[in-house]
Amino acid sequence: MVIQASPSSYKSISTLLTYIQGGNITTTTLALICLNEALTYDAPCLQALIDGKAVKLLLNILEAGFLCVRRSQFAALRCLSKLCGCRVLQKDIMSPRGIFLLFNCLNTSDYELMLSAICMISDISSDPSCWKPSRDCGGVQKLVKAYIVGAIGSCLKNLVLRDMLKKSNGIEIMVSFLQTTFIPLIINLNDAMAKGSEDTEILIQYLQLDAVQLIWSCLKNADFQVQSSAATALCIILKNMKNANLQIENSLDGIECIIDLLVSKRKELLIPACTLIHNLAKDKNALSVLVEFNVASHLMRLMKTVFCEMIMRVMIYPPNDLDPVTDKKLLRQLCLAVASCCSYKKGCEKFADCGITPSLLKHLKAKNKPLRITAASALAMIASLPNWCSVVSQNRIIPVRTFYFYEI
Repeated sequence: MVIQASPSSYKSISTLLTYIQGGNITTTTLALICLNEALTYDAPCLQALIDGKAVKLLLNILEAGFLCVRRSQFAALRCLSKLCGCRVLQKDIMSPRGIFLLFNCLNTSDYELMLSAICMISDISSDPSCWKPSRDCGGVQKLVKAYIVGAIGSCLKNLVLRDMLKKSNGIEIMVSFLQTTFIPLIINLNDAMAKGSEDTEILIQYLQLDAVQLIWSCLKNADFQVQSSAATALCIILKNMKNANLQIENSLDGIECIIDLLVSKRKELLIPACTLIHNLAKDKNALSVLVEFNVASHLMRLMKTVFCEMIMRVMIYPPNDLDPVTDKKLLRQLCLAVASCCSYKKGCEKFADCGITPSLLKHLKAKNKPLRITAASALAMIASLPNWCSVVSQNRIIPVRTFYFYEI
């Protein structure tokens, strides 16, 4: 939507600013996109921006710390970049708060947002009024780290650059950065190391440098994005190590951390945690540790919680508020984790003792075929126990032909 520059643009800009302030994320993002198209330097438009405190409003969006506002933040940065060309508004953008928030955008794993912030910082950096606030917020260090964040991922995705890294001690340098406290860098390093594990030579270097143990230690980080990226990276690395016939001693502290992650409310963290348990359980020693840490009761509780939440949302909330893709994926990874843990007799007995059979049988009623298959796989493991049939009979969930499929 393009708004013509005219006296009526005052009302149009004011309306857009009202929508931006409305609070709904989708409306805010769309209004910001329209505002970017509508911005001009004519008097009515400028007056509307000043009266509506547009710069303060846009900076407030940058200050929000939720993942769901990333698109709004990107759109807000585009608007601020355009407004930087206006001297009337430039002063507010280049205030200490404005400079701090611009550099704070570099503390993200969203490359698009980071690049937009870098471009805007580049545009305003020639103004002396920006220099002191930039120094005060550690701007130079953040710019250097942002450069590293972008460069590492690109190097390991490119086969030629990957070979150069191997020959120039690049892997050692990369592993040493895992001890940083800069969150976006840690997240990017975990992703990059997972990608690099496709190369057997790099995997061997990881073992020599204790890199995998450092990734395990990332599970103790307080930031859930770091925990999620570490769990995902470990899944890929352990799988590639098995394919390359390489062995590594699993971290007891790390396995304990994975169990602790199962109490999280964040599905973006629970999914990689369950996937990692599924991969770890393929190793008898790791599975023995998981059983000792009472993985059965934790997975059982989580399976009940997720299923109950899903049913409640279907009953209470409108369809637009559901997230069926995430629910399916989490439930499937849960069933896979249970099936893998049940491949060990002691683990199988633990799951049977905590009464997981009824929960698994419920998932045989799912419309989602992969979920039904994984639930059946877990049940097949437990079915080897002598008392399994009596447990099923008591719960009156057989025969299978009487099932009604639930929506997932």
